[in-house]
Amino acid sequence: MDAFMQFIQLLYENLKIITIGMGCIFITWVINRFMRLNVATSSATKYPVTFSRKSSFNYRFRKRDRMLFYGRKLMRKVTSAVINGDKKQKLRKRDRVFRFASKFLRPQKKDFTARPIRRPPDAFLEADTSLPVSPKSVQLLNMLKSIRILGHFEIPFFLDVCKHIETKRFAADQFVFKDGEIHDCIYIVESGRLSLFIKDEKFDFEVKSVGRGDSLYCSLSILDMIKNQARPMKNVFAKATEESVVLQLKSSVFNDIFDKYPESWTRTVQIILLRFQRITLATLYRYFGFTSELSKTVQLYRIIFLLLYGLNFQSIRAVSKLSPLQEQSCKEDFREIKSENEGATSEDCTASENAFPTFGVSTTDDDSDIFQVAIEELAKLFGMKEASFLVDKVKVEKFEPGIMIVRQGSNELQLFYVVSGMLELLLESQEDPDVLLPISIVQTGDVIGGLSVLSGEPSFFAVRTRSFCQLAIVERKSLYECVTFRNRIISEYPRVVVNVASTAVESYSDFVKEFDMAVEWEICESGKALYKLQNEQADALYVVLSGRLRSVLTREPGTREVLNEHGRGDVVGLVEIWTLRRRSTSVIAIRDTELCKIYATLMNFIKNKHPQVLSNIIRLLGHCIIEQQQQTVSAVHREPLAHVSNLNTIAVLAVSDEVPLTGFTVELWNALNSITPTELFSSYTLQDMLGPTALDKVNEYQIITWLNQQEDGNSIVLYQCDVELTTFTSLCIRRADCILIVANGEQEPMVGEIEKELENLTVRAQKELILLWHDSTDRPRRTAEWLDLHGWVSSHYHVRFRDRVFKQRNPRRMVLFLQLRYKERIIRRCDNRHTDIARLARALTSTSIGVVFGGGGARGAAHVGIIKALKDHGIPVDIVAGVSIGAFVGGMYCLDSDVPKLIMCAKQAFKEAASFWARLFDLTYPVSALFTGDFALY
Repeated sequence: MDAFMQFIQLLYENLKIITIGMGCIFITWVINRFMRLNVATSSATKYPVTFSRKSSFNYRFRKRDRMLFYGRKLMRKVTSAVINGDKKQKLRKRDRVFRFASKFLRPQKKDFTARPIRRPPDAFLEADTSLPVSPKSVQLLNMLKSIRILGHFEIPFFLDVCKHIETKRFAADQFVFKDGEIHDCIYIVESGRLSLFIKDEKFDFEVKSVGRGDSLYCSLSILDMIKNQARPMKNVFAKATEESVVLQLKSSVFNDIFDKYPESWTRTVQIILLRFQRITLATLYRYFGFTSELSKTVQLYRIIFLLLYGLNFQSIRAVSKLSPLQEQSCKEDFREIKSENEGATSEDCTASENAFPTFGVSTTDDDSDIFQVAIEELAKLFGMKEASFLVDKVKVEKFEPGIMIVRQGSNELQLFYVVSGMLELLLESQEDPDVLLPISIVQTGDVIGGLSVLSGEPSFFAVRTRSFCQLAIVERKSLYECVTFRNRIISEYPRVVVNVASTAVESYSDFVKEFDMAVEWEICESGKALYKLQNEQADALYVVLSGRLRSVLTREPGTREVLNEHGRGDVVGLVEIWTLRRRSTSVIAIRDTELCKIYATLMNFIKNKHPQVLSNIIRLLGHCIIEQQQQTVSAVHREPLAHVSNLNTIAVLAVSDEVPLTGFTVELWNALNSITPTELFSSYTLQDMLGPTALDKVNEYQIITWLNQQEDGNSIVLYQCDVELTTFTSLCIRRADCILIVANGEQEPMVGEIEKELENLTVRAQKELILLWHDSTDRPRRTAEWLDLHGWVSSHYHVRFRDRVFKQRNPRRMVLFLQLRYKERIIRRCDNRHTDIARLARALTSTSIGVVFGGGGARGAAHVGIIKALKDHGIPVDIVAGVSIGAFVGGMYCLDSDVPKLIMCAKQAFKEAASFWARLFDLTYPVSALFTGDFALY
């Protein structure tokens, strides 16, 4: 009796649930009967069937198959209604079924308005349209473009240069300059076309063709003309392929102009050497694999001179790459000289030694005499009348054989004068960086290091002592300074840079100089198209030196998508050049980009003259083809605002001055630096390092060059913008691959003043919104309002910060001090990979860690154990995905990443999932799942 009463009481307590359940079953039965009756009636009307005799078989469903059959039948009817009937009407009918099922099975669910996905603006995928200009303006722009290769000059300097420009007319096939003539001019094509040819034994190869607006010149010849040492060009000539009008500027006029503007000496020579090292040498070495071909072979009389001092001939031959015939001739000359010297007196020996050129000083035990002679030799080299000026700027050091003095890529730039001994120049092998290949030898009396010291670029070669050496060393800070020119050698003697530069380029081969003239240094401004038309014939490939490009594919008129973005060191257009195909995409510049343009005709000349480069080109070509295939496959399923990789520069700006920008950038710098080498700059740190006048207009070129060097030396450079739109802020935005807009999520949604200016500047860099929250914040709020105010952003991140960071309210004068002090404290603190700022750093560097949880019911408990194991081993999880129960566990992990809380929630969820009534009321329309999961999440 008690059991019966308890049963009745249980029924009474669950009467509501039982009533709803019975109602659901009844409604489902009515719907099924209605559907069966409707199907039977329509079938009988359309396809009447008569039976001659009664069937002897009675078909029936098993109970377990009945619901499965009716469910499949219902889904087939919905699908057939969409295909066969009026599409709009049937789609509306199916939507009504979905809405009815959703309201019936999930009455507690509230309706949320989905925020539409915003597409990037048209400027993000399109190039700027050029405004029409008058013919005179075109001529002036072309002139400015060509003169800009020599650096940034003031208006008076440019006006003086324009006075010496002449207009020349060339008929078709008329020579501009012939083989063996002195090439001392800059040619700017106003109309028509000029072609540059290089002779190679039997054939003349056309290696460059310049049209309207382009220029033809040799930067090394300009350097010779400035030094008043004009040299004829061998095996090189140019002629007009059609009737042309050309603007001609003789490089000899620069001597008179530079006397009026002494500081222009340094800028001109620096940009010539910068172009030579960053474009000519770097391209030949990194992409074509040239090593020993870069330098001249050692002259025969110098080898004999070294043999007289007792050096090993086999070692010299290994470095100088002499042919067997040259070796035999050299040995015979050496035997004759040696036999003559053995039978001669001391006076005869002295006379024979004087017959050779003097390359340095003889060995002596008196260090003061060595120092004095080294200073005198350097003064002659620099073209200085008073050697006493170098006393406090030169030091002499001794090195044992086999000592690595300079490593390849080193930023410790010094000028070395070989007082005695011999050095060797080395380059890393492309196949194995640990293997150093000998390039050439540096003998007594030679100077090395001038190229890197003047250009400011890292050392291109490694330098190692081959014998006992005494070297006179001049530090770069004593010889040259990027921004300030006070109390320096160059300030007193401007022509020093010309003499050092001329010495630096003399040791390179004629092939390097020919390539330097044929290759083109192109600057593509932000928003301009590198090549705009798809399917146009490819005539050149490009190497990105600095900046960023975006490849855009146009599938249909008005339908564009981003295929890839190219950063520093990437090659653009190699596949089209090598396979003789048309351009497959259009390419625009995201920011100001420096490019090395290599014509297809120059590629043909190189592979004919040096067939050994084919292996390097094929390797590079295979890499480009694989990368293009991956981009094509991923572009099909790519999100419209997908994050791009290989970012090089990141600008960080604040919405308001209430944002703790200094603390955020330093924390981000620390997180990025733990992944890849990263440097952080603000306007205050820049002025502290380079001087208070560093951001002046006259020093713009030096600052840009210096920042390019920092980008080359670090994988990522962070720029902390000022609160206002200053010169430095504009520079940061112009150089940024990605812009982080940082806001305080606790404040009212707003748009900063600098961000408003970004809309007017048509910035093409991707923008990302960072919302900062206190560490105690449980859930972010009002995200949609922030996104609606800020227009289009690539993505947004919620970052929790320590509360003490929000309490920092620093005056502008204290930013530098706090930044340096905060950076030191961050370095000392242990790294935490599980913080939100660390996840942001991994997202920016494309090193995020993702986990996908599979389905299978009870496997959800195993997923919780996997999460705990990852946490115990210090493996962070940034992105979570899952299927079925895996999606459910992943959702709980995203709600709270604390493992103990996750275990408690999972236990409660699995306990609720074991209840029949909980599962009954969690049923949903079976499109992708049977249950909603609300019974556990809420």
